[in-house]
Amino acid sequence: MLEVCIAEKVPVETSLDKPDGIAPRIKQAGLTWIHKAARVKDAVHAQDAGADAIILVGLEGTVEKAPSNYRR
Repeated sequence: MLEVCIAEKVPVETSLDKPDGIAPRIKQAGLTWIHKAARVKDAVHAQDAGADAIILVGLEGTVEKAPSNYRR
């Protein structure tokens, strides 16, 4: 999908914890990069990697709040 965005010059939206593997390709292509993060540390990491914008989202839609993720 990233290759299509690069070829068509489409802005890219990511939501990986650490988008280190694709960040350089996005920036080299000159695309606008928007990153969604549920944790502040991931938002800061994406900012440091060069994201043009950050969207901070709530945890309610992620597996972070799934009961199965809590140890008893």
